[in-house]
Amino acid sequence: MLRRLSLFAVALLALSSPALAQTVTVTAPNTVNPSGQPLAIDKTFIVNADGSIGSVSTSAAPSAASSNAVTPIGTSAAASALVIKASAGNLYSINIVTGATAGYLLVFNATTAPADGAVVPVKCLPVAANVGLETNMRSMPEYFSTGIVAVFSSTGCFTKTASATAFMSGDAK
Repeated sequence: MLRRLSLFAVALLALSSPALAQTVTVTAPNTVNPSGQPLAIDKTFIVNADGSIGSVSTSAAPSAASSNAVTPIGTSAAASALVIKASAGNLYSINIVTGATAGYLLVFNATTAPADGAVVPVKCLPVAANVGLETNMRSMPEYFSTGIVAVFSSTGCFTKTASATAFMSGDAK
């Protein structure tokens, strides 16, 4: 029904001025989603001079506003841990560059790095010696309810042995 209503509105506009291409935004209020929540749906169309209907593509404009950016943080020297965010937030990317020691990049939902020994990380990525690794979650950031802490461990995913031999960085908001 909504689609027919939208196309009808676009068609009426096309008929009223067929010589010019026009952009039309159709709003369908009082629509509901599958769970019954009310929605207001806007759809933008281009009505071409020949009466055919095209669509408009949009993209975000670059901005210097801090509210539109993630906060990057990195270690200032080789380290074993990095508090990326000391409160709840989203992780957009994480980066590690190892030295001569191979190990594991562990990510925790915490505000501080856990003590050496048995641990349960949210993420565990093996990292070879003298390499760089970056994970990018920008299209779908991951939410951490407590905080975001990265640790470089020389042992395994479930046993932390801190190794202060890596550069780490992350982007969070």
